[in-house]
Amino acid sequence: MIKKLLLLLSSVTVLFAATPEQVERYLLLSGSEDQLIEFEQMVDGMGQMFAARGGSDVPLMQDSQMLPIRFREYIQRNLSEDEMDEVLANYGHDVLRKLVSAEVLMEEPDTVQAYRQFRQQIKDDPLPSSRTETVKAIITKLYDEKMLTEFFEKMFLPMVKQMSRIGGKKMTDKQIDALGKRFVKRMRESNYNAMLFMTRDFTDEELEELDDISGNSATSHETRAVFGAVVYAMGEAMHNMADRFAEMLKKRRHPAVVPQGKEENRSRERQ
Repeated sequence: MIKKLLLLLSSVTVLFAATPEQVERYLLLSGSEDQLIEFEQMVDGMGQMFAARGGSDVPLMQDSQMLPIRFREYIQRNLSEDEMDEVLANYGHDVLRKLVSAEVLMEEPDTVQAYRQFRQQIKDDPLPSSRTETVKAIITKLYDEKMLTEFFEKMFLPMVKQMSRIGGKKMTDKQIDALGKRFVKRMRESNYNAMLFMTRDFTDEELEELDDISGNSATSHETRAVFGAVVYAMGEAMHNMADRFAEMLKKRRHPAVVPQGKEENRSRERQ
């Protein structure tokens, strides 16, 4: 009876989950396809960086190619067909497609330089408060504080605790709480500045329309699924990376001791 019930629940989940075709269309329209490639490259870079710090030439991230696959799996399982239809319809708005185009260009070298110049420019000549307040409203909707806190706790807190064990210093609950708050603040600030830049050519009307879209149910479905997908895709890989790094440092601090007899034999061989 239990087995039949589980099979029934499984078939119901498959019936209402988003289709693979919907997921692929979403990745294309949202620009996530390009971002997943950058995501994979970023994680590979982290693996190489931690390996270098541990004194190894072997990257600690050995299965980054699985990240886009896991990301797709989570999106498909956690958005229903109807919800995905809503999300896809959202991308019928010209203003959202315009934002996606700007997001895709953010990693280009010319854009990176233009972004730095823009940041300096608005320090010297601030934007009208009407635009900055609208962008703040957009960021508040897209990057909900509760969601960012959960993202920190599920994605980064395990890594922080692992690293604190490696370093031999245990962080207190107060220190962890402060770290989480700094993370949320930096995420908000970083995305606020990026949004100011990406919407610099938007008219006031387009910015208001984007604010409205950011608060609709389709965007809520999307952001919830995307945050969850990143945690799902990264979680196991990041934990494995931390474990490999810990083992690497352990070997550096406590190298294997060669038995005295073998060491004497090696000395004779050299002579």
